[in-house]
Amino acid sequence: MSDTSFRSRQHPKGPGSAFAPVLLYLAGASFFALGCASGASQNDPPGTGAGGRGAAGNGAAGMSMPGGAGGARAGTAGHGMSGGGAGGGAGGGAGGAGAGGAGAGGAGGGAGAAGASDAGMPGPIPPSSEETAALDRVCSPRFTLELQDMGEKGQLFLDAVGGDPEAFVQKIGREVCRVLYRKPEEVRAANHIELNIRDYDGVAAKWGDVGDIGVEISTQHLQNVKNGGRDVAAEVAGILHHEMTHMYLNDDKPEATFPGMANMYEGIADAVRIRNGFVPAGAAPNDKNGSWEQKAYASQAFFWLFIDTAFPDFIYRLNATMKGKDGTPWQPESIEQITGKSADDWWAEYQDAACCRGSNRTCCK
Repeated sequence: MSDTSFRSRQHPKGPGSAFAPVLLYLAGASFFALGCASGASQNDPPGTGAGGRGAAGNGAAGMSMPGGAGGARAGTAGHGMSGGGAGGGAGGGAGGAGAGGAGAGGAGGGAGAAGASDAGMPGPIPPSSEETAALDRVCSPRFTLELQDMGEKGQLFLDAVGGDPEAFVQKIGREVCRVLYRKPEEVRAANHIELNIRDYDGVAAKWGDVGDIGVEISTQHLQNVKNGGRDVAAEVAGILHHEMTHMYLNDDKPEATFPGMANMYEGIADAVRIRNGFVPAGAAPNDKNGSWEQKAYASQAFFWLFIDTAFPDFIYRLNATMKGKDGTPWQPESIEQITGKSADDWWAEYQDAACCRGSNRTCCK
């Protein structure tokens, strides 16, 4: 293991108290538990919980984590990193040496974890052409996991990602890009994501921009999903499809002046999520009153999917018109330039479309 495989971070429980353990995972490395607190209860503040300091690859007490699967990953300055590391730990995690592989160097990103199992992963990716394989490489971002909730709710996340959070996240990055782009040179320069898993009252959030973003997911939300009898793995995948769309989507900055642009960011993000098979709980194409630019999230997403079903590659073409730093603010007229029909005309058709209403999504897949 190289000296750069892990990044240490400690979160104090409170004034004058000991540091709480935080589980960090970086690309190409095994799991590592930091901190010296032990015996903490489920009522401790976020980031605390039972865990022991140990050698690289050790799991936190009470948590089951398989060893990392190695593979070809992106390196820095053209150098590859080999993956893998023995699992283990007081929680009885299954060890497994990962198979190392040369990474595809440079800012373009690396191939996905070679040999990593797709069990528990988001939907299948079809066989890659040479160009699609190149697109996949630039959409497999470097990855850092910070697991602040090391209790039972945090375990829900680890179970959801099938024991390999890096492969899980990178696969979603590739699926997002396959909706938004067709060629690697078109892709926005997004190359690193930090995923924060912590116990708080909320669902998820994203921060940062372009080259280095962060996403947090609430383990309280994951517990609520489980308590409601829903699929936690599907919910994690859905959240990440939405948030990683923000990572890769063109955003028309700094020129953006269209008042409905913020709603478009959220609508397109949910459209990508739904296109990949992860419909938000309770979402359906029923909210058709008012104007399209006043909608957001799934309410607008089904509109974009309606156009994209009738006019294939529309979302890809729409994203291409939203490039930033081009000196031209995005305007709705771009939709007419792409499709030959105005956004308002499309909205009128969508409002009347029985094939995209309620449980019927025949024309807004």
